[in-house]
Amino acid sequence: MSLFKIKDNKIIREETEQFNNESELQHLFESNLEELLQVKFVDTEFPLIDDYNDRLDTIALDFEGNPVIIEYKFDKSKVMISQISFYMNWLVNHKADFENAAKRKLGVNTNISWDSPKMILVAQDYNNYDKYAVDKINYDICLYKYIYYKSGELYLENINAQ
Repeated sequence: MSLFKIKDNKIIREETEQFNNESELQHLFESNLEELLQVKFVDTEFPLIDDYNDRLDTIALDFEGNPVIIEYKFDKSKVMISQISFYMNWLVNHKADFENAAKRKLGVNTNISWDSPKMILVAQDYNNYDKYAVDKINYDICLYKYIYYKSGELYLENINAQ
């Protein structure tokens, strides 16, 4: 998607820019989760308890109280679908770990509902296989595509919104 600036009745195409790395992208989103994704921040780099030696980029809570995992991809990943499936299965099997983190951050009276846990992926783009596969997984998964412009604008689109 192109972004244009109009100056003196002339169209000028805005140039895109890259984040320096995935953690720069993650930090920007974590600082603005409510505005960008309508979720409340709970924790960053949340460790998976057990022997997996892995972590969840960001965990959050939507405004209905459902847990949310947010995964950022600086570039295309060949293992994205298997990775998010694993993360969601881990989450629903470790509810107490998430609930404890959410209540520490948001308060002990925070209501948490497991009716519809969500996964949000944020990446520059997705291939057709990924777009197809997420519709076949039995979890609520949102694919967000972003474009960052040198002028400081950020374009964000939910490409699989129902």
